[in-house]
Amino acid sequence: MNRYGMEMLGPPIVFRLWPPGGRRRSGAHPSSPLLRAASRLRITSLLGHALTPEVERQLEVLLEADEGMYRISLLKHEPKDFSYGELRQEVERGKFFQPLFAFGQTFLASAGLSNESVKYYCSLVQFYTVYKLQRMAVPKVRLYLLCFASHRFRQINDNLIEAFIHLVDDYEQQAKIAAEIAAAESMAEATGNLQAAGQC
Repeated sequence: MNRYGMEMLGPPIVFRLWPPGGRRRSGAHPSSPLLRAASRLRITSLLGHALTPEVERQLEVLLEADEGMYRISLLKHEPKDFSYGELRQEVERGKFFQPLFAFGQTFLASAGLSNESVKYYCSLVQFYTVYKLQRMAVPKVRLYLLCFASHRFRQINDNLIEAFIHLVDDYEQQAKIAAEIAAAESMAEATGNLQAAGQC
């Protein structure tokens, strides 16, 4: 499937055009490209009015190069393991996304964008190259990037929670083994002391 085709498929249905059990109104089918485009146009228009200079700048930074790598390419990376270095990088990624997530939480809910639609627009950022994103209409790319930032921030939190649980379990196992070794050594020392006392 080419990139144009993926975008034209659009996100899952965002708005219900008729009540459950009721008759559908005449007009565009809810999954039609025309309706999806109209919905996206409405949301991008709302976003254009809601953006603050700070949030706008942060969205722009995502598509800028930093030491030879595009910022968004670095922020797409998932931690390879639960090592200190990997988790520290994940924390830094979370700090970058936090202001965008805070803005997105309020805006995306007020705009009526479903979680599935947010995931879909996020997937477009994963799918398209930076070159392609840089050449799209700015309002559309801002929406995609905001959805990416909001969804990625949630993923980062999930990753850190999973890492915390894993590390706590690991520490508990290490503590249990250390306690068993210490108990065995104490028992051996006590047995040795009793034997020595009996020989006196």
